Amino acid sequence: MRILKSTHPNIITVLSSKVESTARLPLEISKGSAKQRSQLADYYSKKMEEGLERISDTKRCKVDDFLGLINEIVSPAKIDININPLKNPWRFFSYKGGSINVNSEYYNKINKIGSVVIDSTLERIKGYDINLPLSKDNKVINNKFFAFHEARHLFDYICNPKIIDSKTLKIADSDEKIEAYKKIHKIFLSDVNLFGKIKENVGEELKIFSDDEAISCLQNIRHALKSEINAYSDTINYMKKYPLTNYFSIYGSNEFLMFRDYPKRLKIANEMLKERLQVARELQHKKLSD
Repeated sequence: MRILKSTHPNIITVLSSKVESTARLPLEISKGSAKQRSQLADYYSKKMEEGLERISDTKRCKVDDFLGLINEIVSPAKIDININPLKNPWRFFSYKGGSINVNSEYYNKINKIGSVVIDSTLERIKGYDINLPLSKDNKVINNKFFAFHEARHLFDYICNPKIIDSKTLKIADSDEKIEAYKKIHKIFLSDVNLFGKIKENVGEELKIFSDDEAISCLQNIRHALKSEINAYSDTINYMKKYPLTNYFSIYGSNEFLMFRDYPKRLKIANEMLKERLQVARELQHKKLSD
């Protein structure tokens, strides 16, 4: 099975069933219902906003202070996180007319923003990288709101142990399936002008997958959309405290406009998931009856 790496914590792929303790929260912290884990991520996000206001009264903040905040917030856990410079961030938003948000050893032309760290054997998740606009000496984050947005994705990620330790998306065993998943993700999260054709276009790409694979794919897309909604909503609410701050200066006009459609796209993903689950259940029932 090939390994398709994600470039965002909300893009879930088959990575490994082996996760280092420095890559996730202890299970005694992240256990509970989906609602409880979502509330925990919300709490972490609020603490991050409060922390950023405490350590910085400008648009910038120190890298060490930002990392210190994350470790403070998730204490007693310690997530192994690296902050790296994001070079030419606008390429991420404009690559071939729209952000693709997928990067791997096969798709390496897109600047990563958030990505899991996998060891050289591609078998163990060891930590997490965030690429941010930094000062020349890499000691200062140039935009704390950008950093906050990525922290929110991180919190969604580490509060979902089933996502981190994911065996659900088992589609990365062929180039065709990798390409299909990439297209599905792009349709749901990046293509601006496809709203009226999302279901039709995704349905075509899903034909290559078994029911289990299609269900896993749609579940991960649903998580991706939820995390984007969380990250954009929290960041925009945070930025409203600064009336002169330009949202586009962080997201780019394409990404910001996409945010308005994410709830509608999430509804479509949920509808398609429900339909595919029903098909799978009927097939299973038929097999048991035969």
